[in-house]
Amino acid sequence: MLEGYLNTVYYGYGAYGADAASEVYFQKSVSELTLAEAAMIAGIPKGPTYYSPFNDEPRARKRQQLILHEMLKAKMIDPKSYTAAIDTPLKYAGKKQEEDVSNVHYFTDTVLREASSLLKLDRQAVQNGGFKIYTTLDEDAQKKLETTVKRTVPHDSEIELAVISMNPENGAIHALTGGKSHQQSQFNRAIDAKRMAGSSFKPFFVLCRVEQWL
Repeated sequence: MLEGYLNTVYYGYGAYGADAASEVYFQKSVSELTLAEAAMIAGIPKGPTYYSPFNDEPRARKRQQLILHEMLKAKMIDPKSYTAAIDTPLKYAGKKQEEDVSNVHYFTDTVLREASSLLKLDRQAVQNGGFKIYTTLDEDAQKKLETTVKRTVPHDSEIELAVISMNPENGAIHALTGGKSHQQSQFNRAIDAKRMAGSSFKPFFVLCRVEQWL
């Protein structure tokens, strides 16, 4: 069970599973991690937004040190190894720009929510259950959407946004974003925000009027 959990849990920055996290944060296989690096990665799943060293390195280091201390108390490591790991400076891989992956997470969140509803399982059970989920995501459409968002809305602006690109013939969602940055806010404005429909109903109104006249 633990192995299954570690191989599927989310570690931030698009990494699901310990080996993927090793590549993202240290550009090496999980089998090549040092004790210090392994302890750092072990602390991330509790809260990938808060404990990722890419987001808050000091906080991540504190959690890493807590994990090393607990390992020492449990006699899983000796004092010499503990001290060496605590004193080891960590060299991270080049940080991926969160904007490159953040908006995909809004789509992923929506998929997991729907899967949870269909399977009658909580999100954690879906993520750790080894399911293969096939989606309607169009990677090119998603990339174009993200590029447009970054180009149109300044990163430091308070303006938020929500976009859904849908196939009108079958309702398949090809691209989706619920905000500027999933890292800053996980609230999905495309799915969960309640707003007045406003002028979005005008085309339907005009169509109805035309049909009535005909």
